[in-house]
Amino acid sequence: MGCHLPGANCSLSSIDLEFVIDGSGSIASNEFLQLKTFLIKMIEFFNVGPKATRLGLIQYSNSIQNVFSLKTYQNKADMIDSVRKVKQLRGGTRTGLAIKYIVDTAFTEAQGARPPGKHIPRVAVIVTDGRPQDGVIKVAARARKAGIEIYSVGVGSADVKSLRAMASPPLQDHVFTLKTFKLIEQFDKTFREKLCNQDPCAQGKHGCQQLCVRTPGSYHCDCHKGYTLNPDKTTCKGHRHFLSTNGFFSRSLTVTCAKPHCPILGHRPHPPTPFPRLHAPSGPRQPQTRCQLPHVCG
Repeated sequence: MGCHLPGANCSLSSIDLEFVIDGSGSIASNEFLQLKTFLIKMIEFFNVGPKATRLGLIQYSNSIQNVFSLKTYQNKADMIDSVRKVKQLRGGTRTGLAIKYIVDTAFTEAQGARPPGKHIPRVAVIVTDGRPQDGVIKVAARARKAGIEIYSVGVGSADVKSLRAMASPPLQDHVFTLKTFKLIEQFDKTFREKLCNQDPCAQGKHGCQQLCVRTPGSYHCDCHKGYTLNPDKTTCKGHRHFLSTNGFFSRSLTVTCAKPHCPILGHRPHPPTPFPRLHAPSGPRQPQTRCQLPHVCG
């Protein structure tokens, strides 16, 4: 499970998430501290780990500082300690350079991003207070084409046109503006709710029998290892070998789970249906048998 929002029906799928923060000289020291408070609150929100959500932090100005990558830390305490220690870079606002970095480096497997075949969403949250001093349109389009979902957060005099050029569609769900950095300390709750609303798997209304896999703006169903997706694109079937209760023979059986379970990507399924339907794939037709087989649908 990636994260849980108390007081809301939300359990986010695992994600690979990079925070990309502006450390330019136009941000005052106390404002940078407020930005760090926001980051700490966001880190506390997630369930982090190799098989859960992986977090990275990048600071940019005229150059790039990879504070920690997706593979650097496996627990919140180390991440929070790193955030507290980070020093503001100051300098200019090369947001285009930062986006190029997340495409070419941050979201690579070498830096801890999970392979595309795992269908783990790649999300970047860019926080800035000004107008980029380099181009963002083309490089942001390349990021989105690479499957990176971008949220842009503008504070104070941030250029709204640039924020919209960077963000993923729909823009009303991916672009945020705040008047001051003081407000960003309370923004974490709003942003968490937005993340939940953007994850159809988290809402539990997807209808997938085993796995719900989030993709940018959508989702698709998948099955556990040993099972295949049925033509209806929601239910699963699989082949397992079971030993008969009398111990004299074993045979291959096709198992069709009787009811949906495991609505969230990365969850262990709920206790399996006690009485799955069993069908012999070949040989003389046998009457349907109802028996208790623990973890058949696991």
